[in-house]
Amino acid sequence: MAGPVRTFLFKLVLENALEAEEKAYNFYERHISGVQDVEVQDLLKRLASIELKHRLKLEEVQRESSLGRLEVSNPETAGRLDNINRDWPEIGPDSTVREVLETALKKEQDAFAFYTTLQHNAPIRSVKEIFAALANEEKSHVDWIVARLAKEAPEEEDDR
Repeated sequence: MAGPVRTFLFKLVLENALEAEEKAYNFYERHISGVQDVEVQDLLKRLASIELKHRLKLEEVQRESSLGRLEVSNPETAGRLDNINRDWPEIGPDSTVREVLETALKKEQDAFAFYTTLQHNAPIRSVKEIFAALANEEKSHVDWIVARLAKEAPEEEDDR
């Protein structure tokens, strides 16, 4: 049995997404000068750039239409819309590439779930397509981060 229907104003969901992308951009940008490792700095710059591009796409959606309402009857699905702005762990001066990637992975997984949910529930086809494109980008970021994490895996030590 489905739970109660939650109705979201699409405009507010979109503003929440814009806020999340801005928060992600600021998070990465703020930590660039705070880390010592040049490779970590470059990684943070790349991640910040990605978030800025997403914000620009969302602003385009915002300009295109009045989106109406979004109705979600599954509590798990509604939760995906809420997770986009949850807090992340801080990045310290001695953070490693691996730690930054693990933090970014959580963010990208939340964003993928968020945009996929919007894609499946958006009331307008053109908006569905934009959210599908954003979901695909987030999925490619997840895949890229997972591949980078695999390269960053610590070598098994020989205990003999």
